[in-house]
This record gives sequence, C-alpha cells and structure tokens, in this order.
Amino acid sequence: MEEWTQKDKIMKSTYFPAFYAVVISVSPFITIVCANMAMFQPLRTRLDFLLANNDISYDEHSHITNDFSSDEILDAAMNDHDDHSTVPPLSIEIVNTFIQWLNKEVDQNSLTQDTADLIINIFNLYPPDIAEVNLHSSSSLNGPAPVNYTNNGVVKLFARSDFTPDSEYNGIWGYRVGSREYALQCNRIGLNILDVTSDTIVKVQTIPMPGGKYWRDVATYSNFAYVAAQSGGNAWVIDLSELSSVKPHTEGSNPIGSEQIKDFGYTNWGHTLNAWNDLLFLNSARMGDGCKIFDLLDDPMNPREIMNYTFGECHDSYVQTINSTDILITSDGYAKKWRLYNITDIRSSGFQFSRLGQTPSINGSTYSHQSVLSTDGSTLFVFDEFNNFDIGVYDISNFTNPRLIRQFQWSEDGTTNARVHNGFIRGKYLMVAYYEVGLRVFDISDVSSGISEVGKYETYRDPDGNGSFIHNATEGYNGTWNVYAGLPSGKVLVSDYNYGTFVVTIDVSSQFVPTSYPTTRPTNLPTSSPTESPTKSPTSFPTASPTKSPTSTPTSSSSNSPTSSPTTSPTKSFTSSPTASPTKPPNSSSTTSPTNSLTASPVTSSNNLPTSSLAPPIMEPSTSSSTTNGIESYNSYTFMSIVVLSYLLYL
Repeated sequence: MEEWTQKDKIMKSTYFPAFYAVVISVSPFITIVCANMAMFQPLRTRLDFLLANNDISYDEHSHITNDFSSDEILDAAMNDHDDHSTVPPLSIEIVNTFIQWLNKEVDQNSLTQDTADLIINIFNLYPPDIAEVNLHSSSSLNGPAPVNYTNNGVVKLFARSDFTPDSEYNGIWGYRVGSREYALQCNRIGLNILDVTSDTIVKVQTIPMPGGKYWRDVATYSNFAYVAAQSGGNAWVIDLSELSSVKPHTEGSNPIGSEQIKDFGYTNWGHTLNAWNDLLFLNSARMGDGCKIFDLLDDPMNPREIMNYTFGECHDSYVQTINSTDILITSDGYAKKWRLYNITDIRSSGFQFSRLGQTPSINGSTYSHQSVLSTDGSTLFVFDEFNNFDIGVYDISNFTNPRLIRQFQWSEDGTTNARVHNGFIRGKYLMVAYYEVGLRVFDISDVSSGISEVGKYETYRDPDGNGSFIHNATEGYNGTWNVYAGLPSGKVLVSDYNYGTFVVTIDVSSQFVPTSYPTTRPTNLPTSSPTESPTKSPTSFPTASPTKSPTSTPTSSSSNSPTSSPTTSPTKSFTSSPTASPTKPPNSSSTTSPTNSLTASPVTSSNNLPTSSLAPPIMEPSTSSSTTNGIESYNSYTFMSIVVLSYLLYL
C-alpha cells in the first residue's frame, strides 16, 4: 500500500510544486478558485480556537486574518443545510501564496502537518476541477462498487410513512419491547414514536421539542431514549417503559406521560449523539467543544457528565469493545481524521484521553463525518460528507497504525455524483444513507478482494417505488439521512429528510454472484463426500497398507499381496485422477467400491477437512512410478495363480 503513503504526504510531496507551477501559468484565465465551506462555525472562531490552543502563534493568526482573508470571509455563518455558507471566494493568486506560506511554516516547524492540513481544509485551498487529485478517481482501490442485481436487489420495502410532510426528518433509531417494534423518528418538531411491527405504521406519539430544524438525533440505552439537537435545541431523556410489549397502541394514544420526559439542558450540543452501553455522547461538531460524555449507569433519567473530549470537532462518535478494550472512534470533521482512543477506564478518577492512533492524511477537501466498525472490530468504515472519496475502509488490527485498504462509492458514481451521509453494519452488509440516491447496501464480507453493491431503495428520487424518478441527484443534502439496522426482526429503519420513514427488509436468502470477485475460496467446508471423481493426479498417497484383504477390487493401493482372488471385476473404469491428495492416511481401507465415480474435487482446500467422514480419493492403477508397489502386488498375485493352476493340472 505504498502508493497511499505517498499520496497522503500532500504538503511534502513533489506534486504540489509542479501543480502550483501549472496554477500560476493558468491563473490569468481563472478568476476565482476557492470558497469556504464553514460548517457550524465561522472561520474566525476556528482560528481563535487554534490560537487559544497554541496550535498557531499570534503572528500566524494575524497573518492569516489580515493578509489572506477578510472580515466578510472570516465571519460568514452557515445559512442552511444545503448552502453551508455564502463566502466570497479566494483568488488563485492568494491561494498560491497561502499554500506556499503554510509549506514554509511546516518546514520551519512553526506549524504541525495536521494543523496545516486543517487550515487548508477549512479555507478550501484545493486545486480547481481541472487538476483535482483524488476526487473519485477510478482504480482497483478507489472507484464505484460493482453491482450485480436487478430491481432493488436484497432490499424489500416493508412499510413507509410520511406522517408530517415537510417537517425535515433527521435522526432515527429502533426500540423493541416484547413482540412490538418501534421506530424513534426525529424531525424539526421533536421525537415521533412509530409502531413498525406490522406493515401499517402507526404514529403512537409525538413529543414536541424546540430547535432541531436541521439536526436532531436519537439513541437508546435500556428502556430510555436520548434525544439532542442544535438550532436552539436541548438534550432530552424519555422513559419508554409505558410502550406496549404486546397489544398495539392506537394512533396518537400518547402512552408516555410528562413525568417520563425530561429536558436536561445542554443547548446546541446535539449535532449527533451516541449511546453505548451505559455511556452517552453528545457530539457538537465544533472546534473547542468536541463531545461531552455522560454516565448513565446510576440514574439513566439524570445523565451525569464525566468527561469532555476537546481534541477534535467530534462530529460523531462510535464505541466498540475490541479484545476487551473499549475503543472510542471520533469523526473529527475538518481535521480529515478518524481518531482512536482507549476509554476502558473512563470512570477512573485520573482518566485522560490518550490517542492510540488516527487515520493517515487524505488528499482533497474532506469532512470526517461518521464511522462504523465491522463486527469483529478489525475493519473501520469511514464516511466523507464533502464528496471527495465517499467511503474509506481501514484495517485497524493495529490501533496505532490504521492502514487504508480501499475507497469506494455507490455503483453509478461514475455517471451520477452523490454525497454520502451515515452507515450501519449488520453481519456482512454495510447499509448506507446516501442522501439523494437513497439507501445503498454493500456486501463487505471480503473487503480485501472487493466490495459489491447488492441492494438499494430510492427514498428520494423514487419514494413511491414505481420506477419513476421525481428528483435528480445534484450532490445536495436531500434524501436519505440515517439508517438503523439493529432491530431483532431484521427490519431496517431508514429516515429520508424529505419523505419520512421507510421500513425495509434484507433478503438474506438471495444469491448474488459478483462479476469479478471474490477470488478466495469459500470458508465453509463440504458436509458430505464428493460424488464424482477428481480430474487431476494426487500428489501423495496413504502410507499405511490395508489391514484386511478386500472382497472386491481394491479401492486403494497396497504393498501386500491379497490372499485370494477377487470374485468380481470392476464395473466401471476410471477416466481421471483426483485433484488433491488426502492430508493423512485412512484409518482403514474401504471394503466396497463406491457407487459413483468421482469427477470433481471439493471446492475447499484439503488441508482442513470437515469432521464428518470424508473418504480419501479412489486411485486408479497407472504406470506412474508413484504406483509401482500396487502394480507389483497385482503381478505377484497373477503369477501365483498360474503356478497353482499348473500344479493342479499336473496332478
């Protein structure tokens, strides 16, 4: 993977000097090149934090604000979800000078490489389209996932509900009690509790909450739901114990009373949230704020703040126990990093965050938005909301050195570009909320060989599922927002920003044959002996002789002569040899011939045989040197028969 290492060194590589020489030569023909995408915080606020954190000096802060920027650029705020900010762009001349200055500061050890990368990203100091380096480049390790399905593939629509049109649906989670399953669907109004047990979705209750115009999120711990928001929204806890476990609630029955609903403050701290085991994470997506961590163990209705992670923006957080270690992964936004921390002892009085590792540098405008881990914890899937590479796959078996395996996009990305948002893993499937191109499902069972797209549902372009698109994909932020696949029934809950709640199922019985991979052997061994003979000669033979004389034609070679002649002849000649040899000698020889000749070998390697009986291949006598003992035994038997017959005739 050396090519990735070289690409990641964007500030030190030989590419940039050459590129900026090209930029200078074409700059008379390019009026503007860059505009800031200042999500959630103005640029001045971000620079002030870098100064307060000693990441940049006072002189560097002044140079950036006075010589490379303006008040209009520095103080621009985010207008809405689709148009992150309206900022005057920087000219190509300023961009070039800015980059050269940053290079110099890094060379003189006045800035770290990470800080320089962050400044480049927040000011969007990247090449124009004519020279972009990493944007959805097509290669064996970066490109659209191959697809081999018709219609919606493994995805089947179970139910849908646009219960409050134009209410800006956002976060979603699932909750099950007894035989009933619920979707916890957020929107601008608050939290909506939907019964999704049957294919007729029933809105049981809406709990109004201020704020949350664009961002509101939800997760559960035990029988408690936690909701948080921005745009003036607070954090809430709801006791779900009054939801029925058997009998369905009626529409608008409102079983949860006011005494079971609590606003516990933390205004604007819930851009996203995460509840894991007995910890709650409120993620701010802001430099300097990071995420606040709460203990839920003692009193879930009254979360107790225990830590504040401030080493990154923490747009999102994810925790999983890997080999008895609780690993926190932060998606740190403009830093273009996903960082790993050991939080096993987070309740200890002397606990401090100590970073285990982080993903390597990435070329191009990138926003570290979210991440999920494979079930075994060895593979990290990351999501870039700035539409640079979309989805990255990392081997994190060594926490200190995450290694990039590949990057990929949805199957039609080569012709129709779309942004990615969030993902959820269940088994071998990665289910992705892919904004305007809906839910996309990928088979991640062998990430080294490749990743294939195996299903979809167009929640935005074709919400009615009739095959007719009512929208186009425009690289915008409409469409599928979140996906939750943790319900025991296997139902998958999908939130579409524009069209509400979709419930789908994944048809795990479907058989899909990728067009180009996998290239590795199946992991499951055969459960019975092969019924047809192999086609290649074995490489070795059993080393032990049979313990009993055969009653019919021998099924394996023997070094001892039989004591009596066979009573029958073989009924069928063998036309081919086995493809693989047995790995250990048989316990005893077969006493009867098989009923069918073998013509094909098992698909699995013979060095790991199943525990059930798998007889060694039947070997046909041949003239090869490896079967000399068998031929000599047969010739000896024939000679003795002639001698005995001659003696009897003589008598």
